[in-house]
Amino acid sequence: MRTCYDVIDEMLGEIPHSNVDLIKALYRDQQDSIYRAPEDMSMWYRVSDTLRWQLALKEVWEWRVLNIFTGICVDNLQWTVKRTNDVLNR
Repeated sequence: MRTCYDVIDEMLGEIPHSNVDLIKALYRDQQDSIYRAPEDMSMWYRVSDTLRWQLALKEVWEWRVLNIFTGICVDNLQWTVKRTNDVLNR
């Protein structure tokens, strides 16, 4: 079972040091996850919100971070985002 703490730890390893705001936000989420049960979904939702607001999905490392969080391969993530944008822009 993947824990929120471990997933955030892996994501932090992919983020460039210059992206201080995202690192701080994820670190804060990670520290809060220590005090939650692994099955508590609220932390996963919180990390999801952090990523949604912080990632522009323009850089390779951003796709890798999303891949780590979702467990879905980068190609499938890119296809899904493109398809969703196509549908929304009709």
